[in-house]
Amino acid sequence: MTRTTNVLTLTLHPGTAFEAKFVLNINDGKTTSVVLPTHDNASWRFGYTQPVEGVLCLNRVDTPTGGHETVVYSGKPHQFPGLIARKLPRVASYVRDPGCDLPPSVTH
Repeated sequence: MTRTTNVLTLTLHPGTAFEAKFVLNINDGKTTSVVLPTHDNASWRFGYTQPVEGVLCLNRVDTPTGGHETVVYSGKPHQFPGLIARKLPRVASYVRDPGCDLPPSVTH
């Protein structure tokens, strides 16, 4: 494993015929993509929303196969039992669009 300011590289089976490098790109403390060890540098890409209840939350994931997932957060958070001041963001809707002319699935 090697790390620079904005890149973390994980190498599996280094120095062998099976060596594979996974590259995590990091900006402002957020992982923005994971590049896979493929000839075309396929990757997962991540988008974030402004903090919800003080928690940084994913709001978009783009997949290596061309699909994407989106999350919308509710204005009403979950409460922690016994911890009134602590709240957890609540998902209002989640959409998984696999691409490839397949219909998206929506969860509310």
